[in-house]
Amino acid sequence: QRQMCIRDSLTIEKNKINLKSYQKLNYFFQKNKPEYVINAAGLVGGILVNMKNQIHFLEENFLIQSNLLKVSYLNKVKK
Repeated sequence: QRQMCIRDSLTIEKNKINLKSYQKLNYFFQKNKPEYVINAAGLVGGILVNMKNQIHFLEENFLIQSNLLKVSYLNKVKK
């Protein structure tokens, strides 16, 4: 079993970058050149809010994940 050690890590606070903006996210990746991405991003609102706004939450979360995947691929992120 292989173990991976990440020496330097970079975290982003949600108020520092808009993951729904492809251009801003791509600029961040070009500038910081991450090798790995650990993604825990998503829009949440609690059970009642999620039930009342299902499509909105789905669209927002899909956009975030789509941007992260595309930007990671284009910037040659390892994993």
